[in-house]
Amino acid sequence: ASAAAAMTAAAHAVSTVEDPEGEKDARFEDAQAVSDAAASGIAAAAAAAAAPAAAAAAAASAVAAAAAEGEGGVSQSSTSSSSVLSVLQPDQVGCPSRASPRTIMPPTAPRPGDAHVGILYDESMERHIGPEHYERPQRIIRVFETLRDEGLLSRCYQLPARGATDAELLQVHPQEHIDKVQNLYGSRDEDKRGDAFITAFGDLYACDATATAARFAAGCVVEAVQRVLSGAVGSALAVVRPPGHHAECARAMGFCFYNNCAVAARAALAHPGGTVRRVLVLDWDVHHGNGIQDALWGDPSVLYISIHRHPKNFYPFCAGFPEEVGEGAGKGFNVNVPWHVKGAGDADYRAAFELVVEPIVRSFCPDLTIVAAGYDAAAGDPLGGCAVSPAGYFEMT
Repeated sequence: ASAAAAMTAAAHAVSTVEDPEGEKDARFEDAQAVSDAAASGIAAAAAAAAAPAAAAAAAASAVAAAAAEGEGGVSQSSTSSSSVLSVLQPDQVGCPSRASPRTIMPPTAPRPGDAHVGILYDESMERHIGPEHYERPQRIIRVFETLRDEGLLSRCYQLPARGATDAELLQVHPQEHIDKVQNLYGSRDEDKRGDAFITAFGDLYACDATATAARFAAGCVVEAVQRVLSGAVGSALAVVRPPGHHAECARAMGFCFYNNCAVAARAALAHPGGTVRRVLVLDWDVHHGNGIQDALWGDPSVLYISIHRHPKNFYPFCAGFPEEVGEGAGKGFNVNVPWHVKGAGDADYRAAFELVVEPIVRSFCPDLTIVAAGYDAAAGDPLGGCAVSPAGYFEMT
């Protein structure tokens, strides 16, 4: 209990100023800025992971990063399939040139001193298409193309992507939830099944490729963890969608269907040989990962730390308060660091890391680190309202 109180006090120490405007999550029209900001941040993080200096840090704790985590927010829904064309032309989705390799593809242009970094991506996750929506295929396409154009993809191991199995998903989600996601699009009225997408649960949409994309998003993060634990790579970046950190055990929400990071954390703990006893899940998405918190709430083997804007005036509104520290055996293993005002930048995140994150992580001493790496705290993101630079993400990585 005293440890939990200390964590709560530390979180309050980093975020003590009230928001004078009580601002709600604003909506903006320029969704392309989401992809641009994320691509810049991820490129910087990937460069950090590939750099020799990061290789030494990775030796202490292997890192499997789940990129493009949930943006959250309340989405505008459309019932017109024609709006899909204004988002992305059909022939631009699912391009074979972005398909996952069937076997590990070693770096084609490595540099001396590069760390062994894996990347997972597959075009099947681009096929989850809906209305004019922030959670769109461009989010991962832009990231993939930026990594390629910056010469980072050719310095990394491209790892085979796969869908999560029922057994893996069942470690977090009940069978009823898995069945609901699997049949979400097909269960609609027969006369409407030809439409490109449907809206469901208020802030989600689904098409005929959604169930497969959601399984691949979770499966890629699990595969990243398994490749790191097997020693095939030292760290890995999974560029995935749909995102996952808002998906609760029995509830899809916030653009998320399966909780990718929580599923991967459970898979790590079940890894053969029992080499993983403690997993850190660090979430730097600007929104709180209520789904990760829900899934890991009473588990002392997984430490969840989230840095996010305060839920009193920001999505998801229902969770992410500093006094939420877990329960039972897991009390003290849930740490929320909420910003009370928008505009947090590199110095703020550096302070959060130095005063809260790093001391707790050193005490916990994880065997594996999974980063729920949403990049919507980046400067220029139209939803996040924060100001983290690519250099800031480099430093956090």
